[in-house]
Amino acid sequence: MAIFPYDPMKGVGGSLTKMKEMKPGEGGTIIYLNVEGDLDGVLSRIPAAGGTVLKGRTDIPPHGFIGIFQDSEGNVVGLHSMA
Repeated sequence: MAIFPYDPMKGVGGSLTKMKEMKPGEGGTIIYLNVEGDLDGVLSRIPAAGGTVLKGRTDIPPHGFIGIFQDSEGNVVGLHSMA
């Protein structure tokens, strides 16, 4: 398990948890992680880490930008940045 640091006054934290009864897959809920100010940098590192960028930097005005990738285990994850 990995727990994300958080400040209860500024927002919600979270965690990544591996459980044998849970299987990765497409078609479910997409969790978005905040990569404020480094969306392009994070997207550029995904292929070398074994993942696939499914949607590159995409403008979603007025809410900033997103990118979506699939990790090496098949999980689909979104990334968000205002910049």
